[in-house]
Amino acid sequence: MSQTNGGQLAPARSALPDNNPSPLAERALTSESRFLPSHRFIISCGTVTLDRKAGKVLLVYNKPNGIYQLPKGRKDIGEDRLPFTAIRETLEETGYDVQPLELEVPTRSTPVHVAAPIIRAVITTQDTTVDASDNKINGATNGTSKTAASASASASTPPSAAATSSAPKDELVDVDGDQVPEKGLTRGIPNKEPIACSHWYDAQTQALKMIFYFAAEADSTAQPREQRPEDAAKHEVYWIEYEDALERLWYDEERKAVEKALCDLRRSE
Repeated sequence: MSQTNGGQLAPARSALPDNNPSPLAERALTSESRFLPSHRFIISCGTVTLDRKAGKVLLVYNKPNGIYQLPKGRKDIGEDRLPFTAIRETLEETGYDVQPLELEVPTRSTPVHVAAPIIRAVITTQDTTVDASDNKINGATNGTSKTAASASASASTPPSAAATSSAPKDELVDVDGDQVPEKGLTRGIPNKEPIACSHWYDAQTQALKMIFYFAAEADSTAQPREQRPEDAAKHEVYWIEYEDALERLWYDEERKAVEKALCDLRRSE
């Protein structure tokens, strides 16, 4: 036994157990996986924002690209809660103050356990309310530009398209979650977990881009905040009825995100 800096005895190396992988660990080792360093992935978040009373969903029309899409954007440095990112980006792109929508989302996040309130009490986290005094909303910068993540990538081989998705194809379109293994799946508990995610290899940055979508709600008749000039120049904002929105959305994964939100909404009513 050797003594550590903290004064406690650490076992000698010869006393440490050897690896003795179980069949499950062996299968995990041989399953397709890939390591990505920090400069090889992008985390983005967006919302499917609904006006349940009007039966409409909030979309942005991207004028430079000529397409309808969901409001979304990259996580800022220091944002430690993805729902905050989704709400902030929606506010920046649309001017609407949206609120997280609690639904019965089937999720593989673990249910809250007894120790959770104690743990949360000693961890300082952000509030999901975006204040009007936020520098980004008022047009000031926070020291990092939106193009910072497109800095030069390393010379390592970028992930191939095949490596970005190894899930069975039918799982990728199973919006109701009825055809998936139940192990580790929590149902029937209202929550604000991500309703979906999409990912692909972005050739411009040579990074894997991951987008997490959250359900949100807002009043389509409310007066939105004034957008920043750069956002107003790029985006037009529309509340569009559900079926029409599904036809207008350009990206297939965003149509599926709206379908998933509506499926979770029906399940929760």
